[in-house]
Amino acid sequence: ALGVSANLNIEGEGEQDHAVVTAERDNVMAALGWARARGDAELEVRIFAAVENWWVTAGPTREGMRRAIELIEQAADLAGVRRAELFRVAGNNTMIIESEERGLAFYEESLAEYRRAGDAGGIATMLVRIGFSAHRHEEIERARVLLNEARQLLQRVELPRLELQALTLDGLIAYTEGD
Repeated sequence: ALGVSANLNIEGEGEQDHAVVTAERDNVMAALGWARARGDAELEVRIFAAVENWWVTAGPTREGMRRAIELIEQAADLAGVRRAELFRVAGNNTMIIESEERGLAFYEESLAEYRRAGDAGGIATMLVRIGFSAHRHEEIERARVLLNEARQLLQRVELPRLELQALTLDGLIAYTEGD
């Protein structure tokens, strides 16, 4: 409940509250440890993904990456949206502290899982994130194609934060092309 109420993932609505999660860090870590000790990978991923943005902005990013990779290895039977979320968070942390290439690989895995699950919001999220990476690598046409697919999906789901990110990517593409 704490993670969801803090609005720290792309699906959240309202103001993000990193401070509440930081103040409750020990409890967040205890909850993650409890879920792992029970062998409940789905619950662990739900807790982990609920504070997605905290890991990369105010939380322990290296620990977030380590936990994500451990979960990927330990929860090989986890499928669908939960597995997609896990790869998404792993990609975020890895992009920031290790390697864009490895982070992008996690993003691609996340996209594949969201596609298998038929989750339009998840697919759109990953298309935009991969689109930003394509733009950084000057793959402008690829970024545009990814963005266009994401925009089609965003007509079916309501993700205000993602809509703003898509608009930002659109602006970057236009700027790069001199528009």
